[in-house]
Amino acid sequence: MREETSQERYFGSLLSGELRKNARVTFGYDDYLRIAHRHLTSLFGDAADWSRSLALYREEGEARARSRISGRCESLPLLTKDGITEMLRREEAYGAETDALCAMAESWREGHEPGREETLEAARRLGLLPDREKDGLTRLLVRRAPGEGAMPAWDEERLGLLSLTADLLLCLYTPGLQLTFPAVGTAVTQRKGKFFYRGENAFYASSKPGLFRGSPDRLQILIDYCLLEEACFFLDETDAVSRWGASGVNYFALAQHYGMKTPMTDVTSDLKTALFFLCCVYENGSWRPLRQSEMAEKEARRGFPPGGDARYGVLYRTPSEVNDIRWALSDGETDLELITPVGVQPFMRCSSQRAYTRKAASPGWDMLRDPLFEAYRVRLDEELCRWIFDEMEGGALIYPHNDVPGMEKCLAELRASRRISARTFERVARELSLSPEGAAALRRDLARRGLTVVNGKLEHLSANRLRRLNRQYSVETAAQRVKLRSCARPMLVVAGDCLVEEDGTLTGRRAEGGTEHD
Repeated sequence: MREETSQERYFGSLLSGELRKNARVTFGYDDYLRIAHRHLTSLFGDAADWSRSLALYREEGEARARSRISGRCESLPLLTKDGITEMLRREEAYGAETDALCAMAESWREGHEPGREETLEAARRLGLLPDREKDGLTRLLVRRAPGEGAMPAWDEERLGLLSLTADLLLCLYTPGLQLTFPAVGTAVTQRKGKFFYRGENAFYASSKPGLFRGSPDRLQILIDYCLLEEACFFLDETDAVSRWGASGVNYFALAQHYGMKTPMTDVTSDLKTALFFLCCVYENGSWRPLRQSEMAEKEARRGFPPGGDARYGVLYRTPSEVNDIRWALSDGETDLELITPVGVQPFMRCSSQRAYTRKAASPGWDMLRDPLFEAYRVRLDEELCRWIFDEMEGGALIYPHNDVPGMEKCLAELRASRRISARTFERVARELSLSPEGAAALRRDLARRGLTVVNGKLEHLSANRLRRLNRQYSVETAAQRVKLRSCARPMLVVAGDCLVEEDGTLTGRRAEGGTEHD
């Protein structure tokens, strides 16, 4: 079981003595999903077998992915402009449906008791009834099987369990909720959608995290990883990061959004954000749409790997419910290369992009060949690129101009310095479980490649520059720019052999204050 967070310890301390012995407070995303899964299994049996649902989806994906193993652009299905328009229309419809359902669930939590038809309608729109005629927001949480006999009678107990389950799942779509993730800590989540997306402005014959691109050898990966860890120490010297209390700080995500190589691949819950990265290029500190000359020919741009194609962008997507199922089936102690929200952070790029990340544990993972991701090629042209550039206000909607000043330049200087502190080296050596002899050998290898380990405090910015940066962008500045109001909704998980009395803090299927119990 993962380590208890400070949030969970605080709320746990509020429990009565007897309850404290037999229950735990959780903000865990995976706990929400496990409890919902248990309820759905009670209601629908094998139709809610998530292991089977995931296996079936993976089989579908493997059939799609087989055509991509060759690494040829032509193996990807073509997504036309009309197809993009339809995808955007559906995305808007999903968003409206989610907003309506979340508003409905909020009224339940405020005391409105849903009736039979309201509960069934919410469950049907969410995709939780096997007799539904079409998929709702989800299709894998409960597999659709229309015409296979009547649903069991919806008595008060079953309706209550269905209402609770729908409410639990809709919480995960609601922006501003504080949730806990293994290896990340507490994240203030942003609006989740039906899909996660990633857009790339060319076909590169693979899609890997920055740390593993270009087939680097093991030592080069370690060099880049050491610089990443040094960047994390540097970020902690800034006022906005060191004093940030709204959520956990996702150091790797912050570093990646300002230019560092990491083992993370960015995805987003917003289709237009993904299309922006598909149609635009970052040049000299600003974004611009691709020019016709850069997409007219297969090799119109320099630096492409073998098999690359500049004429086509690539759009990846995966249903968010697939990731949810994997969270529910995980052991709760590791991220297992799952998609995790970056959420609200002290620097604004992450939240502006509705950013999520997927960590790769090894250089071998490639999104292009991952059966859980669909991949489409998009024929690039100036009209499409200019349209999405204007839609995103020239990039201002995802790269805010009033962001922390000079951070990208600071981290570029850090990378170029090729120096790390002794504490950074020691952290990396511990993560690698190196013996003293192994650590000394690694230090020599790094020196031969030009990376210097400096004893004592290492300053990447002068004291004056750091003070100026902290004056320009303090934690107060960051807090003022966060537009999302956060809320806590802890769940109380009671041991299965415990009885909850009517006069206890837990009554019926819902606890006071909106706390859920299992």
